[in-house]
This record gives sequence, structure tokens and C-alpha cells, in this order.
Amino acid sequence: MTAEQTGGLRICKFGQGEIVETIQNLKRNELLEMEVTEYNLPGKNWFSFNKDIYQIKKKVGATVISRTTFYTSNLKPRLYWKWIEQITIGAEQNLVFKNLRNELAAQSY
Repeated sequence: MTAEQTGGLRICKFGQGEIVETIQNLKRNELLEMEVTEYNLPGKNWFSFNKDIYQIKKKVGATVISRTTFYTSNLKPRLYWKWIEQITIGAEQNLVFKNLRNELAAQSY
């Protein structure tokens, strides 16, 4: 992140591209809402990310982080492609959470 405040950028680099998001709303340890302002990923011609929202809730002995991803797709017929897109988004979200777990584990004492 370039700055932990509204207007700050979150830059995510992947093996085959990157996503740049602008922070729209930030409530530390509660909410992170970002608009995708740039991206360079495979599949760009048919698929685009629009927004990410992370919600953080403390539970007894744990913290639960949920992520909602908004995207646009030009693939048709929708009935067929929606299922495949959900698998693709799910795999991308799993990658994000795996990286988060690895970063948190590296910071643990």
C-alpha cells in the first residue's frame, strides 16, 4: 500500500500481471473498500475487476476476514459462463487469502 488512507493505492503483483486499487473507504480493523483503477491480467478482453471489499470481524479467539469481489464479464451465454467465472474468482480469492496467511505467519513471533 502506498498509504493507509482514502486515496491510497494497493498494488498487487502477480506472476502474470498486476492490479492497482484505490482505497475508497477504510476503517482500520473493520473495513477496506477499494476500486480497481488499473489492471494487467490474462483474460483482460472478456473479464475485468471493478471493486474489492474486505470486512474484518473479531470472534472469540479468531479474526474472520471476508472478501467481496465485483467484476464485469462479456462472456455469453451467461448461464454457462457464470459457473466458470465463479470458479475463477474463487481461485483468485484463495490465492489472496493464502498470501495473507503467509504474510501473517511471517510476522508472528
